[in-house]
Amino acid sequence: MKNGSLFVIAVLAVGLGVLGAGVADAGGLNGQSSYIGDNYDYLNDAKTVEPTWTVDMSGFDPGFDLNNGVALAEEGKVFYLNQGQLLAVSVKTGKRIWKYGSGLKLPLVYADGKVYAASGDGTVYAVNATTGKRIWASSTKQPDVHQFTVTNDELISVSDHVYAYRLSDGKRLWRDDYEFPAFGTVTVMGDVLVERHEESGAYLYDMTLGLDRKTGKVLWKLMDIGEPLYVNEAKGTFMARHLDYIFALDKPEGAAVKTVDWRTGKVLKTTEYESAKINPNGKQQIIDSVFVSDGKIYLSFGIKVLAYPLDADPAAPSTKKEIYWVYGDNSNVNYAAGPAAGKIFFVSTNARSYRLYGVKTVDKAAVVGYAIDNPIARFDIVGNGLYIYQTDRKLIVMNPSKNRTLFRMDVPARAFGPTLRDSGMIVVQTRGKLLAFPEPAELKEAQ
Repeated sequence: MKNGSLFVIAVLAVGLGVLGAGVADAGGLNGQSSYIGDNYDYLNDAKTVEPTWTVDMSGFDPGFDLNNGVALAEEGKVFYLNQGQLLAVSVKTGKRIWKYGSGLKLPLVYADGKVYAASGDGTVYAVNATTGKRIWASSTKQPDVHQFTVTNDELISVSDHVYAYRLSDGKRLWRDDYEFPAFGTVTVMGDVLVERHEESGAYLYDMTLGLDRKTGKVLWKLMDIGEPLYVNEAKGTFMARHLDYIFALDKPEGAAVKTVDWRTGKVLKTTEYESAKINPNGKQQIIDSVFVSDGKIYLSFGIKVLAYPLDADPAAPSTKKEIYWVYGDNSNVNYAAGPAAGKIFFVSTNARSYRLYGVKTVDKAAVVGYAIDNPIARFDIVGNGLYIYQTDRKLIVMNPSKNRTLFRMDVPARAFGPTLRDSGMIVVQTRGKLLAFPEPAELKEAQ
């Protein structure tokens, strides 16, 4: 079977006797003592390649941390932690360039020639990305940091509270004094930081705050909205899903998306997407996820994805909607990723079927089936490449535009972080190891 060909359904002739007298039949003339199922090597023509280099990497949670990424690829280097030390290696060769510190923990962030990290005791460090020399160490202790964000002037660091450090020398500028702990991510919007807290009273609920980026003072509060979906810098607004709508018993199932002025926290508009009215199946069904890309808002129903113009009223007769789905017996597939590489991706949810599909955004009826032969641990679309990590410790590298398998690679574990790309190299994060190989020329040329 050639690379990139679509999945094949095999039909097995039942009468074994027609194969000739020389065929042994342990079950008798009409016996059925064998079963042939998914007995095909979809990747039989794909060559196996070795990584250019591999290094050890440990000292982090192999589940949560790895899913979010534990290494950075910038400036022709890969920055990562190993046993509490911050290391930099050449992305081309894996050769160590420098190492720094001890007792350091994730996360890491890179910006403008500096790498930022924190130690177990809460000290925040800025390290020169070229030399590995310390630029500054904070005098303030901030344990359990889970996010860094760099603005023009400050390093924003999030633990149970939000801190701001001056980029030039690490001096703490402020800490928010809100009574409830922060969670989720902090998003920078002009001179406002939008962050979320979980508050308790008669019940637990989400509270989103707008903080003054210069002082940390609370400018506004808004209850029960999710992470920002889209930020419109020109208008000074952001969009977020209204969380209460998901659980409300007196409202139809669906999604409500609010447009908020980030300076004041005022809700300017609420757009409701009612499942029973917009679901292409004509039935009420919970909208699993809402996301924004390229001027459109997408709503996933699991087996199908709808898209509307970002500012359109979904109830208006003139509003055009797009529908993406895997036609045929689609009850066992769910939305997975995209739009990316010109496609919306779906994966099989049947434990006995290993399928990855791509529905083209320019031709909603065109479904591409990608050749895999084991369950998917994760996949990433990076540049023009599709990197599929299987649970049998195989990495499949594909050109998704041509549905062609370029090669496969044995990897040392079955849990993976995001695929990184820098200076013509692809970097794989897996449990206990980093490995790298050249980005295929076919994918680079397409760029």
